[in-house]
Amino acid sequence: DGIRDHCVTGVQTCALPISARNGDETACKLVNEEAKWLGVGLVNLLHLYSPEKIVLGGGLSQGLDLMRAGIEAEIGAHAMVPFRTVPVIPAGLAGDSGIIGAASLFQFSDRT
Repeated sequence: DGIRDHCVTGVQTCALPISARNGDETACKLVNEEAKWLGVGLVNLLHLYSPEKIVLGGGLSQGLDLMRAGIEAEIGAHAMVPFRTVPVIPAGLAGDSGIIGAASLFQFSDRT
């Protein structure tokens, strides 16, 4: 079960955690690279917003267990000291958080 077995063209993010857990070398490399760059981006957000925690949802939450070490390594290496222990956790709605958020925006928007 390699990453290419789950994709028609290109790489679909939903297939990455599945293939990485099955030991696919390409998927593992992609997951590690994503963790690094996500960590870099989260460091910037930590410095901008000073949150108490970072909650990741949607497709990202499905692979958070695989990326957590890489994300935390980037935060530990590049964040200012007060932000190095901010927890990164999955959203309670997991993969449905994006669609539920979009639906709530639509429901409460002024559609006049």
